[in-house]
Amino acid sequence: MFPIVADVLSWFIADSYSPLSQTISDLAVGDASWLMDLGLLVLALACLLIGVGLLSLRTKTRNLRIAGIATIAIGAEVALIAMVHQYAGTENTGADFHSWANYLLYASFATAALAGASGLRTLDSSVAGYSRVIGWIWVVAAPVYYFWFPSGWAGFLERALAALLLAWLIMVAAELRKTDRGSRVVPARA
Repeated sequence: MFPIVADVLSWFIADSYSPLSQTISDLAVGDASWLMDLGLLVLALACLLIGVGLLSLRTKTRNLRIAGIATIAIGAEVALIAMVHQYAGTENTGADFHSWANYLLYASFATAALAGASGLRTLDSSVAGYSRVIGWIWVVAAPVYYFWFPSGWAGFLERALAALLLAWLIMVAAELRKTDRGSRVVPARA
């Protein structure tokens, strides 16, 4: 929840900021950058822990391992986005890193949610169903943000995508908590 709090508080710290039309990245440059960076780093840590949690399940399902690795990759990508401050503008190395980290985030989260849907089915079929729905919404909606980038609605669309990612992370974390840190042996699927 801290990344959400950091985002909302940053709206009031930044000068003339509109959460509907301006992106989260716009907050990470300027007066609110320290708070947004902290929020993103907390999110990166959560991704790392959830990814490790998925990998720690005593299971032989390939899809849970893929989801775990993809979730750790999401954490690394979010950390890179938070740590590269030189992306103000569009024509510099920092902007390139920022863009590529976002593109990788698109692929990593789609992989985590869709592979997770198949793998989580061994734990809870409703969680697997939600994961699949979130994954497909992401696959369809994220390219609108990444490639079309609707100027008046960029902030809203980015936050809607972030809400999907956060909802998935919370759902998977809750499911991992129910498994008691991997003590439940999940049967392998053939």
